[in-house]
Amino acid sequence: MSEVTEPYAPGRPCWFDMTVREPEPVHAFYRHLLGWEFEDSEWRYHQATIRGKAVAAISTGEPEDDSHWTIYLATRDTAATARAVEAAGGKVIKEPHDVPGGTMAIVADPTGGYFGLWQGDSFDGSELVNEAGAPCWAEASSKDTKAAGKFFATVFGLEAKRPFPKYSYVQLRAEGTEVAGILGYSHEGRPKKGHAAWLVYFQVDDTDVAVRVATEHGGTVVEKPEDSPFGRMAVLADPAGARLAVIARPAK
Repeated sequence: MSEVTEPYAPGRPCWFDMTVREPEPVHAFYRHLLGWEFEDSEWRYHQATIRGKAVAAISTGEPEDDSHWTIYLATRDTAATARAVEAAGGKVIKEPHDVPGGTMAIVADPTGGYFGLWQGDSFDGSELVNEAGAPCWAEASSKDTKAAGKFFATVFGLEAKRPFPKYSYVQLRAEGTEVAGILGYSHEGRPKKGHAAWLVYFQVDDTDVAVRVATEHGGTVVEKPEDSPFGRMAVLADPAGARLAVIARPAK
């Protein structure tokens, strides 16, 4: 069990949501794949929960383009961070505004990837992480990992490091702890612009079983299961077309 009991530090992925036109098949997909339950809401914004703890949300409506997961990075001051985004060469796509639970904005890094800013008031973000069904990692894909890494380091005070000298992959670290990653051209199929440039990873007990369950409930396989130093992973698309990764981490 990994319950979040403290506010997220600036720059850490803290919340995940998306908008879909037809919620029923998408809800069913995540119920079977990740064990989520969905809370009723008069706002058509349905929080997904595990044991009553919020992990993500799916809104019913008309997405601006296709359905994609939006990854929100924590901030103590949405307005100030939005200004820092622009000063570092990024763009503000949706200006900071209040919503139930806090203040949000949608911004883009200089290489074109969209992400959210979240300043929690009564709600800090995902209440469970790093366990089956819950988010455990997030990474952006970028045409220029060095420029993207410098941007996130500048805006959020993170450290951008290349842990694998032969690869362009960049890890973003806060006080020595890895919080997110930036993937380069090693995966040509990953979108590098818009909301789809960011990929959320959800932890599962068995990646191959998860892939089978996903395909049985309307999902498709984007990247087949493969082993990595961090666990066995796969990239899927849900019935609405939103991409997500699943990973079974090695036992400690």
